[in-house]
Amino acid sequence: MVKEYRSSSSELLSRLKQIRKIQGLSQMELATASGLQQSHISKIETGSLDPHLSTVEELAESVGYRLVLLPIPIVPFALSLCDEFEENDDWEERIRTSDDSRYF
Repeated sequence: MVKEYRSSSSELLSRLKQIRKIQGLSQMELATASGLQQSHISKIETGSLDPHLSTVEELAESVGYRLVLLPIPIVPFALSLCDEFEENDDWEERIRTSDDSRYF
């Protein structure tokens, strides 16, 4: 049985903030990387501004992530892969040595 998974926009934005902090980036550094104003990022992170999808995509790519749409039945599998990558320090090397160019 597949566990149902739903993500809200606030959870997504919270995760992006968490990733920014894990990477040791200030809001100003993310602003520079994404081309947004620091005050805009602050409003997004505090929930006082609901950003456009293109803005969320830019923020995600600025911290090394990409937004994707997945068929619902494979979401648990995809999440388990993400968990595995985050738990292993060698994931960047595994991606570099992958011969599957469809993803790069």
